[in-house]
Order: sequence, then C-alpha cells, then structure tokens
Amino acid sequence: MAEPTTSAPSGVSQKAAPKPPPPPKPQNPALRMLGLPNIRFKLPSRNWLIFLSITGSFTTALVYDRRQKRRAQEKWSNLVAHIANEPLRTNEARRKLTIFLAAPPGDGLRSAREYFKEYIKPILVAGALDYEVLEGRREGDVRAAVANRIRKTRRQAGEGQPIEEDEADNFLQQIRQNFGIEDEPVIKGDVDQWMRPPLNQKPPIEEDEADNFLQQIRQNFGIEDEPVIKGDVVIGRHTWKEYIRGIHEGWLGPMDAPAPEPEASPSPDASPIDAASQPASGDDASPTSSEQPQDNKEAEPTPEKTPEEKKKEEKKPSGPTPAYIFPAAYPSQQLAPSIPQEIDVSPVAFPHILGFLNTPIRIYRFLTQRYLADAIGRDVATIVLAASTRPYAENNNGIDSEFAASANGTTDDASPSSSSSSSSPQLPSKHYEQQTLLESEEQEWPKSVRKQKEHPDIKEREWLDDVVVDSRIASRMRRFELPAEEEDRAQRIGEGTEWIRGEEMPVHIPAWKRIWNTYGWGEEDDGRPKVVIGNLDEEDGE
Repeated sequence: MAEPTTSAPSGVSQKAAPKPPPPPKPQNPALRMLGLPNIRFKLPSRNWLIFLSITGSFTTALVYDRRQKRRAQEKWSNLVAHIANEPLRTNEARRKLTIFLAAPPGDGLRSAREYFKEYIKPILVAGALDYEVLEGRREGDVRAAVANRIRKTRRQAGEGQPIEEDEADNFLQQIRQNFGIEDEPVIKGDVDQWMRPPLNQKPPIEEDEADNFLQQIRQNFGIEDEPVIKGDVVIGRHTWKEYIRGIHEGWLGPMDAPAPEPEASPSPDASPIDAASQPASGDDASPTSSEQPQDNKEAEPTPEKTPEEKKKEEKKPSGPTPAYIFPAAYPSQQLAPSIPQEIDVSPVAFPHILGFLNTPIRIYRFLTQRYLADAIGRDVATIVLAASTRPYAENNNGIDSEFAASANGTTDDASPSSSSSSSSPQLPSKHYEQQTLLESEEQEWPKSVRKQKEHPDIKEREWLDDVVVDSRIASRMRRFELPAEEEDRAQRIGEGTEWIRGEEMPVHIPAWKRIWNTYGWGEEDDGRPKVVIGNLDEEDGE
C-alpha cells in the first residue's frame, strides 16, 4: 500500500532566502598602498542637501555680487583714470576736494569711514585727486567746522576786527622796536627764509600751526593750486543738513561769537531771608567771637593755583561750538561781501539702516552692493571729472534720487523731521532742491535720534529741524553734472569696447596663463619667452 504524500498548504507562500549583499568593489591597489580609505560616493542625506543648497546659494550670490561690484568700480575708475596722466607744472598742486563726513545717526564714525574707503576713495585715487576729510563725531560738529572755515576765509579777506596777538609776543616786539633790533638778513634759499615768518605778518586767527607752516612754504616757493573747480563732497543726509546750516551761519552770521545770555538772577525774596538768617545765628554769641573768625579768614592768604591745576579745572566743551545765528534771523542779515559767486557742492548718498527687525533689508543690501557701488561711483566720477555744473532747481518736490526710489520703492511725501518740533521757522512747502536731497535716508534713522533732548542749552537740532535755505545763498550753489558723452563712454567701458582715454586696451589673459607666466616657464610681460638659465657657476645661492 502506497504512503500518502505530504504537500504544503496552498495559502502559505514559501519565502525565498535573501540574497547576500554584493561584495564591495575592490579598491585601487595604488590608493590602498597609499593608505587612503575606500570611499564610496553616495547621495547625501536630506539634511545635508538642505544645508548645502542654502550655503551654496548664499555663497554664489555673494561671489557674484562682489564680482559685479568690482567691475562697476573699475568702470568708473577707468572713466576718470586719464586725469592722473595729465601733466602739472612744477609749482602747481593737484586739485583738492573737501570731504565732509559725519557719524550716522545712532552709530559711530567707524561705519562712515569704512563707507568712504569702500565706495568713494577708489574713484578719487584713480583720478589722482587730493582730498581733505572733515569728520564730525556728534551732531553739530560739521556745522561748526563749516562755519569756522568760512569765518576764517572772511577774516583773510579783511572782514572783522584785526587779530590780537599774545601778550608775550607784543611785549617782545615792543622791546625790539624800542631798541632798534632787526633780524639778520638771510640769503635767498636759506631754510630760515621759509621756516620763519616775518614779524609784521600775523597768522590768521583760528588756524593751526601746521596750516600756517604749510601756507608759508607754499607762498615762499610760489606753489599754486590747479586752475580748476575744487568743490565739496557731502556724504549723507545728516551731514548735508549740517552743511547747509554751516554755510548759512558762515556767510550770514557775525564774525565774532555773540555774547552769552545772562544767567537768571536769584529772586529778590531770597536775599532778605538769607540776610535775616545770618544775624539770627549769631544772637547768642558774643561780638568778639563772631568777628574773630572773619579776621582769621581775611588773614589767611588764598594759595595761588598752578597752571597745571587750572588746566585740570577747565572742563572740556560738552558739545560743538554754539551757533552764531539761527534760521529765523536769515532774512534780516546782510550777505558777506567776500562770498564767491558759485558754491560748488554735491551730496553723495549714504544708506545706513540699523535694528534687528530690519535684518531682511540689511541682508538684501549686503547681497546687492553692486547697485550701490554703481550709483555712488557715478556720483563721485561726476565730481572728479567736473566737466559741467548746474544750479540747484527751485520749486522741486520730486524724489531725491533714482537709487533711493528703487531701493525703497516708496515716495517721500513727508519727512520725519517735518513733524518734529523745532526752533526753526515754519516755512511754506519746500521750494529748493537742497531741501529734498537724500530725504529718504531719514526714514531709516533710529527712533532714538528723533527724540528731542530735554536740555535747556540745546536750542536747535540740525538733524531734526527742517532745512531752511536763504534764496541769496541757494542761488549761488552749484552741483556737478555728468555730460551725456561721458555717460556713453562709461557704458562702453563697462561693455569692454573702450578703455582709459589715451591708452590701448590690454589683451585678456586667462587665469591659468597668468599663473604659468608668473610662476612657470611662460612669457614675460612684453611677450618674450622667459629665459631659464641653470647654475652655470655652481653657486649655492648665497
């Protein structure tokens, strides 16, 4: 009898045995002998892909922006580079600009200096121009510096009272005149001739010794300035408002500081009370005892203080020089006779925003510095070329600049300073272009700057008060303008079809070839093959 066969149930599927993993690919024997591990390339994980994509995108945007920023600065630098090759006479000094720079509201002076060195200085250096920077650390410093420079110019022109000399110099000069003592005549070309000024020549007031020394050297050697327009450069809206106040104070204000306001005298009721309280304390005491301390006080001599102690007691000024004149008095003042016919000054934008909530805006500006470099480079190149000037427009209610409009995307219908309470007179709607220039920057100032300081000595706030312009000075102000032909030439330079005026465009050399020519056996700068000579004399290189 046959045995029944056992079969597995049909519902249960037999699982196949798992296949063993494939053996790893053998490593290259050469790499294995070098001790390198067997690295297998595989796709990164999700977290690594997120990290690499974010960092890679940010790095790419940053590198691209800095490359375009460098190209924009090179474009405007090459536009003005031909000025550096223009010859000068031996007794002629290069054109000199005056840069007015102040710490932005809510920040220090370091940020303003870095902005000047990064965006403005490269264009000035390319044009080989001389410049002088006047810095202001606090509100009002630039205004005081501008007014002092103008008053010094007016004194040199003969306005104001004669300059007073020191008592020691007057005494010594009087003795020399009484005894008939004269200076030994010096030979022409002697060092004393340009180091020692004549006795009858008085240095201008408020001028440093270094300026006196330099001015005396220039006069004795016949050094003259280049016969071109000099001009002033004002950086930022806050500096521009102080500059406008300074030129009005200098050309309309008095030459000497006004008398300080008298201090408030004590009330008349206080003196009788004090007088009555003094004898009341001495009613119980004898007359001899009350008179004796007074005699002792009169007998004791007060010790004289040394000059060093007096200098220590003298406190440093807590702020800039107070204003000699306020905007309300502009119409009643006479214009100085020595004022020039044209005041050449051009403002330069200084966008500066602070605050944690403004971090997205700051990141966007950090990655788009190429637009700022192109806009600032154009303004500075216009000043360096000085090809043409134009008067500031009147009845101007437009936006201050194209860059500000494109960066912010809003119109400046009202300024924060217009709503602030100030001591300046309430004038009608803004008439002059000077009042609306760079006005969009005020919207980015921190709130702490707009708070009025409750201090009796502060009668005005240059940053918060409205810009008040006198028509006599506003009509003399000029602004540099870039001609259309220079604009077209700058565009051709940016496209690579033109180069510095008077020079041929250099041939483009790839990076690998520059490295080979510099460190390898490539060619010299003039195209000749580099000669490689061995150690023929068997020297050891010492």
